[in-house]
Amino acid sequence: MTEDRRVWLVVTGSYSDYQVECAAGSEADGEQIAATINAFGRGYEDARVVSVPLVTPPVAGPHPTIRETLMSTRITSDTGER
Repeated sequence: MTEDRRVWLVVTGSYSDYQVECAAGSEADGEQIAATINAFGRGYEDARVVSVPLVTPPVAGPHPTIRETLMSTRITSDTGER
């Protein structure tokens, strides 16, 4: 079993206008970025943080952990919940 490493994404919108604004190095950084985006009040009030697995396969070929991670991780675009 490999370590569960994650990346935090700051996202806005939903469905057809869903957008990843940026990636953050920590959940706390992501929350701060989302709060800053939401403070502008220009239609971005829905900025929130979701986490996704960080998968780094070796260059030589497919990594079995990728399949396991993708199969065990389900993220809904509206809530970011697993």
